[in-house]
Amino acid sequence: MLGKNRKYKKIRSVTMNKLNFMGWMFILIVMSINIPEVFSAPQTLKDAENKEFKQTVVEEGDSVTVQYSSKDPSGEVFESESIRFRVGMGTAYRGIEKAVLGMKKGETKTIEVSASDGYGETDAGKIVKIPRYRRMPRQKRIALKTFKRRVKEGPIEGKRYALRGIPWPVKILKVEEGKILLDLAPEKESRIPGTIGYTLVTYDEKSVTTTLVTEARVGEKLTTNDGQNATVVAIDNKNITLDFNHPLAGRRVTFDFTLAELTKRATVTIPDLQKWETIDRLSFAELRVKYRELLTFAKPYIVREGIKKLVVPAGVPDIYGQELGIEFSPEKADKMIAILRQFEDKKLDKVQLEAYIRIGERTACEYCCQAKTLVRKDGERACGCAHSYAMRGLAKYLILKHYDKYSEDEILEEINRWKALFFPKQSIQKVIATSMRSDEFDLSILQEMPNMVGGC
Repeated sequence: MLGKNRKYKKIRSVTMNKLNFMGWMFILIVMSINIPEVFSAPQTLKDAENKEFKQTVVEEGDSVTVQYSSKDPSGEVFESESIRFRVGMGTAYRGIEKAVLGMKKGETKTIEVSASDGYGETDAGKIVKIPRYRRMPRQKRIALKTFKRRVKEGPIEGKRYALRGIPWPVKILKVEEGKILLDLAPEKESRIPGTIGYTLVTYDEKSVTTTLVTEARVGEKLTTNDGQNATVVAIDNKNITLDFNHPLAGRRVTFDFTLAELTKRATVTIPDLQKWETIDRLSFAELRVKYRELLTFAKPYIVREGIKKLVVPAGVPDIYGQELGIEFSPEKADKMIAILRQFEDKKLDKVQLEAYIRIGERTACEYCCQAKTLVRKDGERACGCAHSYAMRGLAKYLILKHYDKYSEDEILEEINRWKALFFPKQSIQKVIATSMRSDEFDLSILQEMPNMVGGC
């Protein structure tokens, strides 16, 4: 305004010397006109045109359906599919997700992309060895709290119950003070059918043995019970090796695709949004339904905290928590790491070392140092960060002190609980990616969560 007044002041001084009274009045009339309003119509029209244009093209946050065909480097069509995803979430093929921006419904494109923008690079962590032979003690003690957390009824001595990690019902031999003695043997020796053959279960007075029998051949493609596709890449007397990488992983790919549907990002108002502030825990089933009501993200922390409680552990671990004086606390992560890592140098006998390697090869500290496993095949460290020291230390402690109370799967579960504490954001992202459709969750609401707590 100051610049405009100076401009008009100069005009007035010149006019008073050169123009007559009528000319002066004309200038006053001109000065009284609101100049921005005179020229606002073309700008408003332009804004309206831009807005209308944006409503017809793909932007980040929009939900789209894309029909595509993919071809390998030789030009052979690998698959033809239809996918729906929310743009910008990183859940579709990166090449398609980037190319779809700015497209209109019905438009078609052909793109050639690198492996990273197609089916991904080859991941050594997705090449898994499945032991063909395992032996475990026939009797095992578990905490009564652990049993009640997994089984809603009982325990009753002499009765069999289904427990996670054991594919047949196990028998309760004795209910002790705070503990339960289990007989891990099945009712009879049996064959359990599986994806790549069957598991023969035998037992004697001291142990239960499982032997994986298969007629699979190297190169055979199969689908696991949880829906994952894999290729058999090696078979020997000890292991069957499966490759869960996509067949086109590590290769350039050509996509021919059409934008079949476009749904602009919705904006809704939830009158009773305040009720979410009192929710203590949300199940994934509830999240899938209720998330659609929170598209405005007016209360994004509610959804974030609900999922956090499902993924990131809290409280004191059963059995070993009080023994070691540790708890699942982000604020005390460095202290917890210091306690757990002191067991990382403990020596194991041959049987214990084999169990340690089997467990350590099934998880990793990949969010910190991109390692594929916790340990190498010889039992040596595969990663040198503080978090991995703590995770390996916990594995050794439970093998040395509580191998009669924890199965290998349960030890792995405990390690991964600490991993979720150390890397909350990445762990939640992984759970969301595997548990919800790509258009059902916007990862941007996790931005305020830490990537890592404690350690390096």
